Amino acid sequence: NGTSWTAVNTGLTNTKVNALYTNGPNLFAGTEGGGVFLSTNNGASWTVVNAGLTNTKVNALYTNGPNLFAGTEGGGVFLSTNNGTSWAAANTGLTNNYIRSLVACGTGILAGTGGRGAFLSTNNGTSWTAANIGLSNTSVISLFTSGTNLFAGAFGYGAVLSTDNGTNWTTINTGLTNFAVQCFAGSASNLFAGTMNSVFLTTNNGTNWIKRGMAEANILSLVGNGVNLFAGTKGSGIYHSTNNGISWTAANTGLTDSVVQCLTTSGSNLFAATGKGVFYSTNNGINWIHTKMTISNVTSLAASGTNLFAGTEGGGVLLTTNDGSSWAAVNEGLTNFYISSLAISGTNIFAGNVVGVYLSTNSGTSWTGVNSGFANANVMSLAANGTNLFAGTDGQGVWKRPLSEMVTSVELSSNNQPLQFGLEQNYPNPFNPNTTINYQLPLSGQVTIKVYDVLGNEVKTLVNEYKPAGQYSVNFDAGKLSSGVYIYRITAGGYTSAKKMTLIK
Repeated sequence: NGTSWTAVNTGLTNTKVNALYTNGPNLFAGTEGGGVFLSTNNGASWTVVNAGLTNTKVNALYTNGPNLFAGTEGGGVFLSTNNGTSWAAANTGLTNNYIRSLVACGTGILAGTGGRGAFLSTNNGTSWTAANIGLSNTSVISLFTSGTNLFAGAFGYGAVLSTDNGTNWTTINTGLTNFAVQCFAGSASNLFAGTMNSVFLTTNNGTNWIKRGMAEANILSLVGNGVNLFAGTKGSGIYHSTNNGISWTAANTGLTDSVVQCLTTSGSNLFAATGKGVFYSTNNGINWIHTKMTISNVTSLAASGTNLFAGTEGGGVLLTTNDGSSWAAVNEGLTNFYISSLAISGTNIFAGNVVGVYLSTNSGTSWTGVNSGFANANVMSLAANGTNLFAGTDGQGVWKRPLSEMVTSVELSSNNQPLQFGLEQNYPNPFNPNTTINYQLPLSGQVTIKVYDVLGNEVKTLVNEYKPAGQYSVNFDAGKLSSGVYIYRITAGGYTSAKKMTLIK
């Protein structure tokens, strides 16, 4: 009765055991990636019994007389009538192939899935019907916008697409062999999806998917940078492809953590969020350097101009303006410091956590909850498409809110361009020695931003170039200046404006 234990693993080549089930003298073990093992001597020895089992991540086992059922992670249900000697898929009617549990239900069998509730079979798995009256549970792991298309990775549903801002959704899984879609990257012409066992490519907005050349890996994050595509994995570090995923090369030199939660680019630098903080590479992943972050377990990254934000498990949001040489916590107004996701829209940053969504319009100096009408939900993913912010939740599907309801500092036109010139107050202010200045242009043209001391002497030119219409940020490094009040002034298209800022050393 548990007073003492003896290991019984002879022949068990995979020791991550998710499920155990007995049927007479037979003991079956379902493993994480090794399939099903059989012991006829109480575990003294094991034999693998996987013939026909095309998905070897087994979460659940159940026997019904001579019938043995295996519930897998992405492959649905398999049936064996000969104690595992051979298996056949038994998925007719299942609309979710992520099986978490199997249990007797009267004379039938009930399968619990990772996203579409429960399914019942009364004919030993020949067919299944949904048994979900009163159930409503959709966990949305990832969101991605491309033009007018909104893509979501719904746990167990696979990939789903909306072309009308989330009013209607269509499942787009043709060619996907794993429905746990955890991340997206790319564009409308080449969109990549990372799943629990590989990377897939679609060139037609998900009408069909093609499995790319990576060996089986649990893909947590994807990012593209020109011809380079990077994949962050759970347990295998980072892979790099230069040919749209046809072939991959490990890119882990200097990376001391193999679980990569998030990847992002900022200028020519590539950043990776891990359980040991943030790493950066200046040479497309050939080697990695740890940034000077003291907080570990980084879940998310977002770059805006020279600002890089990191969401953490318990430390809130951290900001660096110098590629990770130093970090500062920017958490004023946050009521929960477990940050699961970050998103950027213009100069505004959104953070999702276990209680909702927060907005900062000043690079994290302060945060405000923007949860009106939002049930208290665990936000797992965020994406903005210019007019709306979308939030993917753990169990409550996708929510949306117009950006215009939350962000009032910049008026945008229908094509997401500013309607008027503007120069915002720098932040932080006072500062030492770095601060950020935001400005917006309704028209393309020559832009100049200069900094003066209180006597009118020019001390720095921050911007002096032609700029397209849009929203911009510029960093001011006053490391070589003395404490005091300075004035920054913008000139653009006949518009001029000036504001004061204070340097305190």
